[in-house]
Amino acid sequence: MSNRKKPLPTSVIERASNDDSEAMREVINHYSGYIRSLATVRVFDEYGNRYLIIDETLRSELEICLITKVIGLKSTA
Repeated sequence: MSNRKKPLPTSVIERASNDDSEAMREVINHYSGYIRSLATVRVFDEYGNRYLIIDETLRSELEICLITKVIGLKSTA
């Protein structure tokens, strides 16, 4: 069994690039797992125990980059 998601339909990306907020939410939801994995960082406590946490600032910045790129498609299409 594959862990891969189905590709996001082009029509959803086109709608998102044309200011459809629901379509933009679909795009963000589609990539949310990947964004979380990119924003996961290792931290250590004072005893040397390692923890994996999601850097919320980095996660937000990655989401903003995604939104910016999708919106930017409108001007190049």
